[in-house]
Amino acid sequence: MTSRSAVVRRGIALTAGVVVSSTLFLAQHGTGAEAGDSRETDLGYPIAGNVVAFAQAFGVDPDGRPQSYHVVDGQPLYTLEFVVTDLRSGETSYSTRVPRGQRSKALEFSVADGGVYIGTREGDLYRHPTGTQELQDLGSPLDGDGIFSLEAGPDGTIYGGTYPGGHVFAVDPGSGEVRDFGQVAPGETYVQSLVEVDGIVYAGSQPGGRLFRVDPDAGTIDEIPLPPGHEEEKAVYRLFEAAGKLFVFLQSEGVLLVHDLATGTWVDEVADFQGQAVSPLDPVTGEHVYFRLKNGEAVRYHVDSGDRELIGWRPGVVAGSFAWIDLDDPAFPGPTLAVTYQGSARMEVFDLTSGASRRIDAELVGAPPPVQSLGTGPDGKIYIGGYLSQSGMARWDSDTGEMERLGGVRQVEGFGTFGDLLLIGRYPNALLSVYDTTLPWSDGFDQGSPVYVEQFQDRPHAFADLGDRVAVATVPLSGRRDGAIGLWDPVSGELDVHRGVLGDRSPVTLAAGADSLLYGGSTVWGGYGVDPVEESGTLFVLDPENGEIVHESVPVDGEPSLSGLAFGPDGFLYGLAGGWLFAFDPDTREVVRRQELQDTGVSRYGTDRALLFDEVGRLFVTTGGSLHQVHPTTWEVDVLATGQVERLAIDRHGDLYFNREASLYRYDLPEPRCPQPDPRDTVVIGDHDTGVPNRHADEGCRVSDLLGTPDDFASHGHYVRHVGDISESLRASGIINARERAAILAAAAGTH
Repeated sequence: MTSRSAVVRRGIALTAGVVVSSTLFLAQHGTGAEAGDSRETDLGYPIAGNVVAFAQAFGVDPDGRPQSYHVVDGQPLYTLEFVVTDLRSGETSYSTRVPRGQRSKALEFSVADGGVYIGTREGDLYRHPTGTQELQDLGSPLDGDGIFSLEAGPDGTIYGGTYPGGHVFAVDPGSGEVRDFGQVAPGETYVQSLVEVDGIVYAGSQPGGRLFRVDPDAGTIDEIPLPPGHEEEKAVYRLFEAAGKLFVFLQSEGVLLVHDLATGTWVDEVADFQGQAVSPLDPVTGEHVYFRLKNGEAVRYHVDSGDRELIGWRPGVVAGSFAWIDLDDPAFPGPTLAVTYQGSARMEVFDLTSGASRRIDAELVGAPPPVQSLGTGPDGKIYIGGYLSQSGMARWDSDTGEMERLGGVRQVEGFGTFGDLLLIGRYPNALLSVYDTTLPWSDGFDQGSPVYVEQFQDRPHAFADLGDRVAVATVPLSGRRDGAIGLWDPVSGELDVHRGVLGDRSPVTLAAGADSLLYGGSTVWGGYGVDPVEESGTLFVLDPENGEIVHESVPVDGEPSLSGLAFGPDGFLYGLAGGWLFAFDPDTREVVRRQELQDTGVSRYGTDRALLFDEVGRLFVTTGGSLHQVHPTTWEVDVLATGQVERLAIDRHGDLYFNREASLYRYDLPEPRCPQPDPRDTVVIGDHDTGVPNRHADEGCRVSDLLGTPDDFASHGHYVRHVGDISESLRASGIINARERAAILAAAAGTH
């Protein structure tokens, strides 16, 4: 609301002698604000300059100077940023933005031709000839498929892995000829990793977590089964080769397997491996590789015996890529190992001979990430999470008008509250964290031992405060459909997970009922990489005492996801199914009303759509890229803002917040007609309690607010006529029935 002062109850004060129109104000709509209305304020990018650089590699220029390569995601406002850094000087050698493409994780240096190859998730392939200021556009090797992995062969051939087709392809950079080897296996939609060894290409897939051997000459694809005990793995995420051993990183389990290519046997498993990279073979011993352990130490690993030893280096990075480099520096006589920090600009180098180390930071500009989540904290402030945010989340304080960056948190899927605690649901691995909002962020954010929702869950989208604990709705890992409902005590950390209670659906929105039951909405979508088998999202009721579903139904056939469940002042449960608004009676467990608002397509989990009631009962909805006010009795709709409007939150002053891509907006609501409605449960006229429920009408008003009191009118006759007109409008609108109107009229007539 525009006014941030304390609200004084004014009701409907009618001065003596004033003739009051008998037209009920709740029917007078259709004058809502358009997009760009002065009530709308652009608050800018909550998380500006965010660097997401999952595509990282090392190489050399034509003079042999070591270089690093970073590709920084640009979405949604920019294309990818490509940066070359000279590792001796630490300076940028070349930087540009690619013509097309906003996301990438595929980057490869080719020793054969000295080119750096960039594959985008949109399917484009680029080449940067090192030592130049050029970027060559090689087009799209496979139409309709994004590039998720790249590997350079010794003959200059560039191999690629795709999504959603799950194909392996080869490109001859000289001729431009493309060979498509086809999908690695039915159902495998991602090829996340590739490595070429002696003319054979090994490919790791998702969502089945499988390993394949591709023979380019024969055109065959054969599977290499993982060792027993890894049947639940979903992603063979990275592959490396050294001295005839294939190192296989399993993303879901976080373990590193070692496969002997000569014997075809699995020879080791490194359970305490951390990061996503294994170094190339030690150029001096020819027998060792290096990687980081979960305790932070880097180790030397003997590729034949599996023996390992600490080297006295604790790299402050989660390894994304390793390389042996020559710094031409006496302090680093060699061999010198370089490593990137997965996702960021930071790099470290370590000399095995001198023990010297150095940090190098690439000069990456980054881009604001699209808003992924929006919530109101117990402190009334607005909290914002960004998609793949490496730079933390943000907090908007409407009292000071300040946006604050909050570090230590990456992608936030959803927010909740529990007393003074802000609950933070994070991706991946369904990480749950808490922040005590009575303390500064540095003191109140729990960075110690956050609670994981195990049982193969990945995205905590929604929370509901049940009083003694909190319900958590999670979507599963890639390749799975069995979402879960967790019952969590944020204070003790105790967690009880009910996985698969919705079959092949996942919960994505929750609301706590006054009957001590949990109400929720589901989506047919599970983790990425697997198609749904159901057609419609469901409304369900769960008993927290035993974790059992006691009711489940489909509010709108054919709508895959439900969103924004919230109980209204009338006791009904309101929600969205795609672009449909519906109301559900928890007593009869039936949908009592539904109406299509606006729909321009549904996001995967429907989390871009939201619904909330303000403190006086006004209903606001974001769907179809617009912000709507829905008048709760007539369901007439005012469109308040348009143009890519997503999500919704409300601050302590009653103003609304939404996002358009990476920007946050505030919408200053006008004060309601009845800012402090009559709190009585029944309509009281004079000294007479009519027994008629004092229902909510519109603009914060309840029935008794609209009827007024005898003291508001010049004469008893004026008052009775006013009550007659208003009560008839209320009856015609379905707020009261004829019997209740008669009771109100009798009470009004009896006042003197």
